Amino acid sequence: MTYTPKRLRTPQGFNYTKLEPKRYCADEEWIYRSPRYGKRIRIKQGQIRDGATGAWDLISLAWWCHDQLCADGHWLDGSDVTPWQAACVLGDILRNEGHWFRAITWKYA
Repeated sequence: MTYTPKRLRTPQGFNYTKLEPKRYCADEEWIYRSPRYGKRIRIKQGQIRDGATGAWDLISLAWWCHDQLCADGHWLDGSDVTPWQAACVLGDILRNEGHWFRAITWKYA
C-alpha cells in the first residue's frame, strides 16, 4: 500500500505536507515570534519532522516550533533556549489554537 502525501495548513497559515505517517515536510519558511519571550523561531523550508512525539499528531504549528527549538537549542537571535521555554512555547501555541487540554498536558509531558 502506498501513501499519498497530504498538504496541511495550520490555523496560523503555515503549510506543510504529510509525507507518510509520522513524517512531515515544511512547504515554506516560517518565522514565529513568541509573545511570551519576544523571541523568534525559524522553521526552514524543506525541514523534515516526525510530528508530536508519543502523541496523536495535530494540525498545529506548536510541535513544529517546539521541535525546532529543541533541535537548534537556541532562538533565532542565537540566545540559548531552555527546555522549559520550549515547553512553554508549545503550550502557548496549542492554547492559542484552541487545544486547551493538550496545551496543559503536552507542556508538562
